Amino acid sequence: MKKFEEIITPMAIRKGESNSHDAALPALQQKMEAEEFVSLLKVSRLHLWQPGDPIFASGRRILLGVMSASRYDLQLLDILNKAIQDGITGTDHFDVFNFPYVSSLEEALQYIPDISPPGLTPMVSRWENGVYIGTKYSSPARDELLKGYGLY
Repeated sequence: MKKFEEIITPMAIRKGESNSHDAALPALQQKMEAEEFVSLLKVSRLHLWQPGDPIFASGRRILLGVMSASRYDLQLLDILNKAIQDGITGTDHFDVFNFPYVSSLEEALQYIPDISPPGLTPMVSRWENGVYIGTKYSSPARDELLKGYGLY
């Protein structure tokens, strides 16, 4: 399986002559990367989640809000995918959503009940036996998650 981190393609925009096609390239590239992100999730040990999908009633559930354009977030998914494969995470269940595609605070609240401050990824939310415990954000959340599984 291709690694999540490999979906990001470095790109440089040069100063000088350009046209509307050049200006559209970054957005087009991010759209293609987001589509590849979803495809990779489907073949990984992580699960794409959206409002309306079930929340497991038993055990630990981790919901990760990430940016498919963030190398750090994608590296985290690669580490977790391998850890799940190797049995390091036990029976914990990992759901993932691509935060930049959440269009409003109301929609964000359907993912994380007390989301704040929005936009700092990764967002690491925990549920125990179907009950929401809380969310942490950014690099401290990443570090705590990895340390919790002995991966840091």
